[in-house]
Amino acid sequence: MKENNKAIFYQFDEQKIKIITTCSANDEFYKYMGQFFASKQIAKELGAPLYNEDNYIWWLALNELDEVVGFCALELGGKSIILKHGYITELYRGIGLYKQIVNMACQYAKQQNKTIRIVVIQSLTKYWTTQNFQKTGTRGKYNLMKWEPSK
Repeated sequence: MKENNKAIFYQFDEQKIKIITTCSANDEFYKYMGQFFASKQIAKELGAPLYNEDNYIWWLALNELDEVVGFCALELGGKSIILKHGYITELYRGIGLYKQIVNMACQYAKQQNKTIRIVVIQSLTKYWTTQNFQKTGTRGKYNLMKWEPSK
């Protein structure tokens, strides 16, 4: 899978953010994401280390200095798609960036007409319920949720 860096620009408060869609086949992917894959702090915050496979598509949020300030990934599978690794760096939290990048990923996923699965911290359950996801279970401090396409 070869995704180009398709850039879309957004304004959050006074921050201009560029969101690109990419994958590991892109030559610049690890230039952007390497620091996050190597971070114990990120693994702790996400509850697991970051992973990447050939069937992942990533949405990266970049600030004006071209630094990654947020990201999420879709794992494309047979019957379902898994939204993974939603993360925003501390300085960029609370401005709506998380919702923007995960909504872009979900828009793409819904076009595939497959079930979307996500594991979220409990404080995000209410938000995902407003996006028509249903809670399907609990794993420790995380809730398992899914969205089903219309039949």
